[in-house]
Amino acid sequence: MNKMKNKLYAQIGSIVTYIRSNEKGEVNTGTGSVQAIFLDPRNRLMARVKDGEKDYNVDYSTLGYSEDTLREYKECLSQVMKITKEGNDLVQKTVASYNAKVEAAYAKFLGNPVVCEVSKAPSLATVDGESVERVEHKEPDNARK
Repeated sequence: MNKMKNKLYAQIGSIVTYIRSNEKGEVNTGTGSVQAIFLDPRNRLMARVKDGEKDYNVDYSTLGYSEDTLREYKECLSQVMKITKEGNDLVQKTVASYNAKVEAAYAKFLGNPVVCEVSKAPSLATVDGESVERVEHKEPDNARK
């Protein structure tokens, strides 16, 4: 739905109210001066708004917002964040799954990775007067011989 219907279009230099969100998903509102109008990478109309000493890129459709627009923006942002989290979780699971397959393929030929354990015994080594823990090499149970 085109939110700009029945609404005056903001021009560069106009003083406008706007809605924006930060990286944490918090919704903020403010008043500022339109510095630029442009398309974002999704080919959606955006405005660069100067509010005091700070500049923000905001969705053009939030300029001169109403209470309904603010409510709809919050709902949309909530949906987008939920979908993004779901997608990111699936990506992490997929990456972990494929990393395990890669590791299994390497282990089949190279054997399991070397396991290093930090010694609990006091170390005689020092660096800049500070005691340094000793690392001991331990062969894995299925090391190639």
